[in-house]
Amino acid sequence: MDPISFLDVARELANGRTEAHWRTSVSRSYYALFNVVTANLSDTVSWRKDASDHQKVIEFLRGARQSAGDQEEDVASALDDLRENRNLADYDMDTPFRSSRSAGVVVAKAHLAIQAFQGIQRAALRQRIRLHLERTNQLNFLRRQTL
Repeated sequence: MDPISFLDVARELANGRTEAHWRTSVSRSYYALFNVVTANLSDTVSWRKDASDHQKVIEFLRGARQSAGDQEEDVASALDDLRENRNLADYDMDTPFRSSRSAGVVVAKAHLAIQAFQGIQRAALRQRIRLHLERTNQLNFLRRQTL
């Protein structure tokens, strides 16, 4: 499945009429971006397929950036923000979502982050992530065939 499909669903849900629609929209927005990034890096990174991957993907993108303001940092920051929004939407039932507009803002942020990620040259990104993993002694995350 193409993870960008989650963003299409998120857009539909953002226009829904209930808080459940809006919360689910926020969650799907995050997973659209998360899955686009992890799928595109799966030939370099051996993902654990557990909760640690959510923080590791952000760390690896930040470790791969070459200078302040790089697209990697923009995507990492968006992932971090969207994850925080997703956690609120999925787990904090005491904080109400009052409108579809807030969900729409999250969908737009995920869309922009996916576009930014798609603009990153993949071969160079993969090489920078390999170097980051070596530098930080995290070779257990390096996919074996890339050694």
